[in-house]
Amino acid sequence: MGKAFGPEMETIYKDFLRNQGDIVCQLKNAIAAKNYKAAHRLVHTAKSLANLMHERPLADISKKLEAVLRKGTLPSNLEINEFEREATYLLKGITEHLKDSAKPLVAVDANFDKAAAKQLFVDLEAGLLSKRGDVLDAVDALAKIPHTSKLIENIEDFEFVEALGSLATLKEKLGV
Repeated sequence: MGKAFGPEMETIYKDFLRNQGDIVCQLKNAIAAKNYKAAHRLVHTAKSLANLMHERPLADISKKLEAVLRKGTLPSNLEINEFEREATYLLKGITEHLKDSAKPLVAVDANFDKAAAKQLFVDLEAGLLSKRGDVLDAVDALAKIPHTSKLIENIEDFEFVEALGSLATLKEKLGV
């Protein structure tokens, strides 16, 4: 957690908290009942949502559990404990984040300078294509441009290919 997200992530967070808030309990109950099909479905859902939220640790352990449960076998206590730790960490992080949701996630200046944005985008694209780490320097300037939360997230995660896609979408959306 701790990344800047836009309104679409707020919705995903709220849905995750509402629908998966007791996922650890559900998983433990399904495993205790030897209902590996239900347990598999739970970790598959957790994996998909964790990937969507870019929560790699939960996605990774969910993937491991999914493979074990797909075979109809009992996961190790270590794997279950790791899942519990990562799910609990994420749920606490989402709860804290939503408490602070009244604060703007990304500062946005509605009267941004399109010419300056265009030059920033040209420079940023060159940095992303050459996979330079200094593209992080653009984050503060990007935060002043509307609809940049996904692009900022991609840059902060060093997901350069995804960032190029986000940049192309943003340029089209803003007419820059």
